[in-house]
Amino acid sequence: MSDIYNALATSSRLLGHHSTETLADYRDSLDDAEIAVNRALHLIGNLILEAEQSDCYSDKESRRDLVAIGSVLRNLPRLAQALNYNSKEIEYELKRRKGVSQ
Repeated sequence: MSDIYNALATSSRLLGHHSTETLADYRDSLDDAEIAVNRALHLIGNLILEAEQSDCYSDKESRRDLVAIGSVLRNLPRLAQALNYNSKEIEYELKRRKGVSQ
């Protein structure tokens, strides 16, 4: 079954058509996005703890938020993996262009 990782992950074959500058910018964006995904996961954990301790948080609100959190948590780890994979593929391509062996 295909998921977000398969939709986002790119192969090194496709990266060869881009300029070195474009690849470096893309790699930096992917790294930033991966960090943002991990921060979002931490934030969700903090929000759950705060909601549990609040007396003004209704059952209806908590169910709504749990459904949204479940959706996010289902997709974010694979999204982060795809971002990381793409970043590594780009790094490999940039090193290949410079003639650096792995």
